[in-house]
Amino acid sequence: MFRLVACAGVGVALATSCGSSGGVMIARSNATDVVDTTPDGSSPDTSAPDTSAPDNSSPDTATPDTSSPDTAAPDTSSPDTGPPTTDGLPTQMNLPGTDIPLDGPYPFDPNKPPQPFDGLMVATVHDLEAFWAEQMPAVFGKDYVPLAGGVFPAYPERTDYPPNGCITQYSDVEANGFYCPDGDYITWDDVGYALDGYTDHGSGAITGLMSHEWGHAIQQRTGVFDIVPEVSTPVVELQADCYSGAWFAHIARGESTLLSFTDADIRSGLLDTALSADPVGSSPTDEEAHGAGFDRVGAFQDGFNLGVTQCAGYPEHNPPITEFPFDSTYDGDQDPGNAPYDSLVLGDDTTMGDIPTDLNTYWTQTLPDSFTPLTITSFNGEPPACDGLTADSIKQTLAVYCASTGDVLVNDSAARTAVDRVGDFAAGYFLAAAWAEAAQISVDSKLSGVKRVLYDDCFVGVWAKSLPTDDTGPDDRLLEISPGDLDEAIATAILLADDSADVGLNGDAYQKVDAFRHGALGGISGCNTYFSS
Repeated sequence: MFRLVACAGVGVALATSCGSSGGVMIARSNATDVVDTTPDGSSPDTSAPDTSAPDNSSPDTATPDTSSPDTAAPDTSSPDTGPPTTDGLPTQMNLPGTDIPLDGPYPFDPNKPPQPFDGLMVATVHDLEAFWAEQMPAVFGKDYVPLAGGVFPAYPERTDYPPNGCITQYSDVEANGFYCPDGDYITWDDVGYALDGYTDHGSGAITGLMSHEWGHAIQQRTGVFDIVPEVSTPVVELQADCYSGAWFAHIARGESTLLSFTDADIRSGLLDTALSADPVGSSPTDEEAHGAGFDRVGAFQDGFNLGVTQCAGYPEHNPPITEFPFDSTYDGDQDPGNAPYDSLVLGDDTTMGDIPTDLNTYWTQTLPDSFTPLTITSFNGEPPACDGLTADSIKQTLAVYCASTGDVLVNDSAARTAVDRVGDFAAGYFLAAAWAEAAQISVDSKLSGVKRVLYDDCFVGVWAKSLPTDDTGPDDRLLEISPGDLDEAIATAILLADDSADVGLNGDAYQKVDAFRHGALGGISGCNTYFSS
């Protein structure tokens, strides 16, 4: 969704959203899948958890080689998006220490059609109850009061609806899920919204939905909705995302007797949060604004890293909000499309694309004594030779810096596919990562392995932060950042991430997003702080 300074092209949305209705419902945004992480039909382990926590510590500044990292290209083949089958679900699987079944009969509604995530939903609800029963006294000094209306799965055949609250029929919640303050219950579209999300991007569609909505129930119990002047809708939503992240961290630390998460489950939770973004070009001052994906993921990570106490302070100390609307040059009737790939990446016979040209401008100004402008070479099939890199390793990347030639080698077909899936800022991300690696080499960086790649991610954020948001930027900058670009960056980071921290090549999704956001918010000093802490 880059805009060239000389033109006014704008971009497509990362996700579409449906907001709350008349201030009655505290609603999640409905979203379109971009980065597909189709589940294999399995849910997170609901047995006694592995007590080892994922490695999300800040990398150190250890000192090894300066060779270019192997930044593996994602699998861009079309996934199987068919719904997981419910065949073979166990007829009875009790929660540890209770007589409540995980699968059939469903404890919240025995007449509900079975879904493959029923056990996960039940375990999530009970763990959230236990988590908040502990956190409310510890953080707010008051006992936790369970939801008066409980949880309410909605489906077309259902005819019994809560007497007090926000819905009287299935269509009132169709394609959505939300907390209803009037009836003090959480409801969701069990056969559409929840199933579609679970099918498209895994467990996070369930755990993210419920932990976010429980966050709204906690706001009701802690007086957030009674604050005068009224807390803005984006801050309300970001606080719920923060509470969700705090609960995810509790699971990741092995503190639950009901659930344990793998790195894939954390990744799915991040993705669910990112996909709950406002439509691109929304203003944070809109009455129904819920927040940009970049901001929502940041709030989730804030809770994950710092816990419920950090989240509790949001109404008084607002979290960063980067969302901004289209400017006056945008015609709302036009189709907001991406800038052409060739003009952004490849250029023509006489000039490079606008992204490489802008990156050269930025880094030569930032490191005038050490950085040499780079060139770009696109390939299909066999890549050009590069000392220190094998042909196979180059082919597994979207773009990689070749230190022996000063070229950035771009895997044309894979790169185009990534841009088609995510948006044009995907090109900005993978090219900026290659330029960041060249910048590290130019200053004789001693980082290595995953830590080095994460520093590249942080430098991508630094470059993104430097891009102007309108045409008042420096004359030598060819690009402007547009609404939604930072959301596309988050999606690209998730797309490029290792499946788990154990892989040890590119960093897992949580690490990459965290590193990028530090650069995008704090600049180079943000990266230095992140990696030295």
